[in-house]
Amino acid sequence: MHGPKYIETDQILKWSREQALQIHQKRLNEIKNDANKINCSPGISRKSGSRPQRFLEVERTLDIKKHNQLLLERLVEISSSRKKKEDPMSITQPIKSLNKLNRKKEAEKISNENERIARRLAEQKPRMPSKKKLDEEYNMYKKYKTSISKLHHLQTKKNLNERSIGSLPPIDREKTAKTARETEYDNNEKALRSQTPDFVKKKSHIDQRASSNSPFSKNLSPSYYKRKSDENTASEKSFEENINW
Repeated sequence: MHGPKYIETDQILKWSREQALQIHQKRLNEIKNDANKINCSPGISRKSGSRPQRFLEVERTLDIKKHNQLLLERLVEISSSRKKKEDPMSITQPIKSLNKLNRKKEAEKISNENERIARRLAEQKPRMPSKKKLDEEYNMYKKYKTSISKLHHLQTKKNLNERSIGSLPPIDREKTAKTARETEYDNNEKALRSQTPDFVKKKSHIDQRASSNSPFSKNLSPSYYKRKSDENTASEKSFEENINW
């Protein structure tokens, strides 16, 4: 057998291997001695029986060597793996930086937060309203829209009517009649001043015509005629004074 191609530091393992090797060599020597004792004299019966027995011994020896080699390799692997487990912080192991540790902690923190958020989202019930509720809201908004449209139409129609009327104040019949009388009196006075001295005759004729053609002559009270007569008298006196002067 070939020896190991490395230096073994574990003395116990080294001693056990040496003992196994010695036992193996002793067994091989015994096999060789037993093989030499076999009678190899010529003979039909012995010749026919010795050759198969010899081949079987050789094959068994080869199998034992192969098995021992596999056991030795297995023991070496177990020893090396056990040594690595016993010394995890060896000198050759690189020193970890603080930044790497901080990044690892930060990554774990982010992962925990993501798991918590995902669990909360999975447990939370959906808040999407049902189709029935959406239909009810749609119908309600539609009614509001129709009401607002009608109100806007009525307001627009009202504004148009006010513009067509011109926003005139309500008619005051008494004030209108008074204004018409004052206008008529002013016109008569201007006509008298523009005439010749025989204005009395013409003025009485104008008064009669104005009183007959006036639209308010039928609805005027007696006090109006009295006041009108006083005004005409005062006007005539002032006109005569102006002429005499």
